[in-house]
Amino acid sequence: MNSKAVVLLSGGQDSTTCLFWAIKEGFDIVALTINYGQRHLSEIESAITVNRIAGSFRHKIYTLPTLPVESALIDTEKDINAPHKINPNLPASFVPGRNALFLALAASFGYSFGATTIIIGVNQTDFSGYPDCRMPFIHAMGGAMSQALDTDVSIQAPLINMPKKDICITGFALGDKCIEALSYTTTCYNGSYPPCGTCPSCVIRAKGFLDAGLKDPLLLR
Repeated sequence: MNSKAVVLLSGGQDSTTCLFWAIKEGFDIVALTINYGQRHLSEIESAITVNRIAGSFRHKIYTLPTLPVESALIDTEKDINAPHKINPNLPASFVPGRNALFLALAASFGYSFGATTIIIGVNQTDFSGYPDCRMPFIHAMGGAMSQALDTDVSIQAPLINMPKKDICITGFALGDKCIEALSYTTTCYNGSYPPCGTCPSCVIRAKGFLDAGLKDPLLLR
């Protein structure tokens, strides 16, 4: 296995856990954070702090143009708790094609310095129903980028089948630095601290720590 890896580091709970998982696995890490105009822009500052706590790996912050998509995660005038305007079976926070774009960018970025492993914190168990957080998509995207770059691209999603409870337990098991880093993560879709406690992401996170019998380190800061 190629030891070089790009970790997609949003600054949230799951990507932070993935960063420390990658450290434990012995990868030569470069972190990639993407500004796509998200309403919770404070997560970018969280990503910078998390990376510093983790060991100050090479860290690229890339800013995209405003995405021409329908999503309450980009348009602050939309209700984050409503159904998606295009597909009411999905939440308003769904950003169409976001993970496809992120993984393509990460694979292309990694290609420039020989990293063929991409690590992403997607989850298909306790999640908001996003289709680009499912294993069939991850497999398909790995195959597509392998074809696009004419090299074997491996997309690792270590949390994909974990309920949020187990993700919380995993983060604590990764050690004190991971716990410290989790206390600086931004999961709240409104980007507020203390977190709003009512957006879908806050609700899922709070339930995960409650089910795990753990105190969320974010709330102990």
